[in-house]
Amino acid sequence: MQPLPLVAAQQAFPSYGAAVKRFSFPLQRVLEFRRQQEQAERLRLETLAVERARFLARAVELEAQSRDLRGECVRRQQISAVDLQQAYEYAQALGRHRELALEDATRAERQRRDQMARVFESRRRVQLLERWRARKLAQYAKRSDREQDALAMELHLGRLPRATEKNL
Repeated sequence: MQPLPLVAAQQAFPSYGAAVKRFSFPLQRVLEFRRQQEQAERLRLETLAVERARFLARAVELEAQSRDLRGECVRRQQISAVDLQQAYEYAQALGRHRELALEDATRAERQRRDQMARVFESRRRVQLLERWRARKLAQYAKRSDREQDALAMELHLGRLPRATEKNL
């Protein structure tokens, strides 16, 4: 008769089935990791804000160019039909590029809002860990104070019998 597979495994490998060490990280390392994540999310948010501002500035610049072009056409005393047609087409192209820049700015704003939610979530995770750390520290301080009080009491009570024996 053959032994059961679990029994055979335990005989072949004495540590098989033994209690496995629990996987854990020190709280400080986890807190540092979460802070790094939060910082990375904030950097992405700043990048998106800069990108949005760049698109908006480009749209304003294109609008100004279009306005200047129309003003130049109005200021001229005589303008040929070909020049007028080219100025019109150029103004239309500037308008299309401006609309594209505004669409890009809108997309960047949407991404920025999404990123803002991720920043808030990462900040919330850091704050949760900080509160947990504060709770653990308070528990440790309370336990340490109790141990010190118990030790002081034992020392004081340990001296009492000697003091009473000397008085007798």
